[in-house]
Amino acid sequence: HAHAAEGIKQAILAGARSIEHGTFADEEAMDLMIEHDVYWVPTIYVGEYYIEAGSETEQMEKMIELSIKTQGAFEARVAEGVRKGV
Repeated sequence: HAHAAEGIKQAILAGARSIEHGTFADEEAMDLMIEHDVYWVPTIYVGEYYIEAGSETEQMEKMIELSIKTQGAFEARVAEGVRKGV
């Protein structure tokens, strides 16, 4: 389980086979995922849940925005070779 880019990179270099969350993965982290054949299991549903629930707090708005951004990055990087996990 890693959210921050540095933690993701350290986990991959230490031999992790999958990254759960990966919320703040940067280009280098995603390139390492491809290079080391690591699966990415992003947390996307949480944002979708809050959208469906109609949550309107400032914190929930940030979570929704982050979830949408993560989903877009995930879809783009899977097309480039990042392996996806569920």
